[in-house]
Amino acid sequence: MNNVPTLDALVPHAAATQIVEELELLTASKVPDAAPLVAHLVQHAEEIAAASESFRRKLRGKLGREWLYSFMRHWLAAELKRTQSALFRRLPPRYAMGAAEPSLRPPSERARLMNCSE
Repeated sequence: MNNVPTLDALVPHAAATQIVEELELLTASKVPDAAPLVAHLVQHAEEIAAASESFRRKLRGKLGREWLYSFMRHWLAAELKRTQSALFRRLPPRYAMGAAEPSLRPPSERARLMNCSE
């Protein structure tokens, strides 16, 4: 039995959903069939978390959420390059390296603004 701690299931799903929404804002277009992209990002995060202590350590750190968003941007860019090259070419150059577009509000800030409990 594997006792390696994995990610809380909701965290990668929420992050992946926000990253796909960010992609729609960046490209000014609706991503066709976004659900498989979200599922791909979630699965990738869970697999890497299960296999890599350094990845888990980064996510547990102070900037864990930002690390997760950065990794997901990178993975999403790779998947788009493989499956939707026209959409991939519309991304800013640094997006494939995980960088957020400065003109957009970061997903973590959008999430904080949506939190009604504060």
